[in-house]
Amino acid sequence: MNSNSDATARPGTIPGRLAFCFGLALWAALSWRLLPYDFADICYLFSLEDGAVLNQEWVHPAFVPMLAVLRAGLALFGLGAKMLIPGQALNLALACAALALLFIVLERLCRDSWAAAAGSLLLAFCGGFWDGCLRMTPYSPAAACTLLCAGSLLGARPRLASRRYALAGAAAGLAAGFHMAALSLIPVGLLAAHLEGREVPRLRLAGGFLAGFAAALLAAYAAFVVRSGWSLTWFNLAHSPFWSLFQEVEQIPESSLYTSHSLLRQVREFSETLRVQARPLLAAALAGAALTVVLGRGRLWLEGQAARALALASACAAAFSLFFIINNSHNGFIFSAVLLLPAVAALSAAGLGLWRWPFLAACLLATGFSAARGLEHGPDQDALLAEVRFLDRLLRPGDVLLVPGGPFPELTYLRHLDLLRVGAGGPKDSEIPLVEGDRLAAAVTSFLAQGRRVFFAPGDVEARFTGDVGTQKRRQIFAAAGDAGRRREDVAAVRKRLSASSRWQCGLVSALGETYCEVLPKRRLPRRAAAAPAPAAPQACPALAQAGDDPWAALWLAKKARYLERWLADSPGDDWALRERARLCAAVGR
Repeated sequence: MNSNSDATARPGTIPGRLAFCFGLALWAALSWRLLPYDFADICYLFSLEDGAVLNQEWVHPAFVPMLAVLRAGLALFGLGAKMLIPGQALNLALACAALALLFIVLERLCRDSWAAAAGSLLLAFCGGFWDGCLRMTPYSPAAACTLLCAGSLLGARPRLASRRYALAGAAAGLAAGFHMAALSLIPVGLLAAHLEGREVPRLRLAGGFLAGFAAALLAAYAAFVVRSGWSLTWFNLAHSPFWSLFQEVEQIPESSLYTSHSLLRQVREFSETLRVQARPLLAAALAGAALTVVLGRGRLWLEGQAARALALASACAAAFSLFFIINNSHNGFIFSAVLLLPAVAALSAAGLGLWRWPFLAACLLATGFSAARGLEHGPDQDALLAEVRFLDRLLRPGDVLLVPGGPFPELTYLRHLDLLRVGAGGPKDSEIPLVEGDRLAAAVTSFLAQGRRVFFAPGDVEARFTGDVGTQKRRQIFAAAGDAGRRREDVAAVRKRLSASSRWQCGLVSALGETYCEVLPKRRLPRRAAAAPAPAAPQACPALAQAGDDPWAALWLAKKARYLERWLADSPGDDWALRERARLCAAVGR
């Protein structure tokens, strides 16, 4: 293999490129069939559609503004209501762009389109990359920007080096705007400037990279702040709500070094994460490296562009791995392996001589097995999506579902759910209207008098979900009453209170095995005519986000007000919702 930048491409470049295009089209088609994907992780849609601001947006500031631009563009064509499918489709398109960029980088590196196709497609069908790119999270745009940065750093035109490094820095800064782990690209860019050569001053290249990085990241935060509607008072460093924004950014309990306090544990967990999420690519890279050494072709990795590329890829993998070992040992494959493992596999395949074709065939076979196995969270296997679809069929506009504690927020995405409160709560418990005791009984009586159906979900919904996502959800629900026995006691007490004025008809069972009960009046109630909506009520609380001394709590009050507006859009004469909104506005006005 000739690894120098002026080498000619191997014969068969066009068939190799066609093979990659076919594989990418297959990956995109299989991915499209999986949408909507991972319904348990759509928190950014609540931020986009309800106007709230999530803590984790501080480390992903460009993601929701990007979705807002997409939504505004779709609105021009009469679309842009629920953004689950459009947002995931955009992520899919950006993931395809990332894989295309990776193919271009690998083909330039090893001058072998078949090897580049093998490395790129192995990455595409790895569980960690595939899963991360389809979820409603910022991994896809971050990966695309990371690979755009890599392509710019690995360019071979010294005359355009300053421009390339400014572009690489901007791409890296934008990647950090989507996922703060891309701060790891800073040492990679500085190393690239050091290795670039002497035709352009290294300090100029490093300065251009850092300037582009800072400009892009600042632009991402500016878009985030503008979208959030925050004034400068939010950034008073002595103001406690400002610091509260950074609480609970850690996704998985004890997955960070500053909570687990064990470096050995962090390394072990991160290694296991890579093994599980990247098994076929890890196998191909290790087997290719071993064959290259055994056949005495390892020296080819030390020549020209290949040596520089492997140095940068190794630095990239090391920096990202260190970031996730410190901050989240259950994550990181999509970044830490996005350059090194595909590059090792492709360089090995291109330099194996007569062993090249058997090795490529084995890589493509591994890719085929990964494609056939697919992912575990498609729409047919998504437990939470199945539950939401059951509720979508069960409930009509205006119906009410009472859920113990604070359920998975995703349940509220398609339907209005009223929550009966368990224990004292903080800002998260103010997302949507909560009622307790006598207020709940009075509200149920009011719903039934209007002829609306009321259902009760007595089950412990959190027990249905396991794994990392389940761990995250258990932190979101029942936040104020962590003891399961205490929750059951509270729910039983509320049910007993409701039973004094209503009867229960149970037996509705969802696909997950959850039982739902319909709450019925003990005696026939006269149907009351719906009250006319108060004309001034919709404009009563438009500026809640700016109200009060605590801007963090004000954001959640604004979300609660928007929830009531959506409720009243379905049931304009709902006297309970009108009273709740009046009570909310009065509380804010005090």
